[in-house]
Amino acid sequence: MEIQEFLEKKGEGLKRLGAIIWVLNHIESQLNAIITLFLADWSNPHGVQDKMTILNRALFDEKIFLNLESKRMLYLKIIKALGEVAKERNLAFEEEKWLKVARSISKVQEVRNDVAHKFLSFSDDGKQTSFTEAESLNILNSAIVELDHELIKADEISKELGKLIPDVSAEAKRILR
Repeated sequence: MEIQEFLEKKGEGLKRLGAIIWVLNHIESQLNAIITLFLADWSNPHGVQDKMTILNRALFDEKIFLNLESKRMLYLKIIKALGEVAKERNLAFEEEKWLKVARSISKVQEVRNDVAHKFLSFSDDGKQTSFTEAESLNILNSAIVELDHELIKADEISKELGKLIPDVSAEAKRILR
């Protein structure tokens, strides 16, 4: 099958797959923002913007932070540390709200990895993709991914994470005083 014919036949599935990857890239940018806001020094208002720029450059450098998972793990460490400090100081902190997002990211990231690193077949309507992988010489595993469902899940996580961005600086300042 020629590439143009493939695009015409499977274009809807490719659009959905591209949208899932775009949303996950957006989630990665949101994690970068949260990590940067947390690590920025608020005591010197003139240096905050420069520090945020430097931190963002490091977070977007794939030689330093290889993938979304490494950023998710840093996010988890930050949230757990804030939770520990808040507990020691008897301060309220909705740690579970912040950790829930990290767990959700992990789930959609697994699906993204499956569809990004396997040879895929698309349904004619573009709503599903499937792949088969060998577990061993005699065992094949097949999986079907409902692209619309995965896209909705990823978009919901992105929206949830986006709501947390304005709160990260205030929460860190309040707890780390």
